[in-house]
Amino acid sequence: MACNTSLIGITKNCDPNLYNSKGMLKLYICPVEFVTGTTLSGNVTSTGGIVTAINMSGSAKFTEFVFPKLACNYTEEGEFEQLSESVQYTQTVTATFPRREKAKRQAFVTLTAGLRNLYAIGQDYNGLYWILGYVNGVNVSGLGGGSETAIYTLTLTGKEPYQAPEVLDTIISGIIA
Repeated sequence: MACNTSLIGITKNCDPNLYNSKGMLKLYICPVEFVTGTTLSGNVTSTGGIVTAINMSGSAKFTEFVFPKLACNYTEEGEFEQLSESVQYTQTVTATFPRREKAKRQAFVTLTAGLRNLYAIGQDYNGLYWILGYVNGVNVSGLGGGSETAIYTLTLTGKEPYQAPEVLDTIISGIIA
């Protein structure tokens, strides 16, 4: 079956003022039940879309998880199955938090309680915000650590039908604690 859509090319970045840095600078997480709705400008399937509004339930907010520089990243791997004509993106966030202590342990106990579905918004080092788990949510899929490393490593994973949409930077201050 032909899709009858034109391809969009990618041009080389020749602007010395634009850079491409890897990793995530900030990570904000909240349970999906705290979000009552979102507004997406554009089409997430073709143009990528951008989230221009996130409505929160009552006084609920996204919680910031702070980590050292270059201690957090996310990957997005596409799986394209020709036989079943299915597309799926596996979104994975990995964040490392130094120093094991009671306050961090309690934060992770709360985060993992009930195996809840979560939204994760990450700010990359290019200044862009991305929402992971936009359709199906992400879940805590791993939490490691110990006295040998004296760190916690948190892993969030989600399976999405589309790549993560960008979030408009001007709405972030209104949805974080």
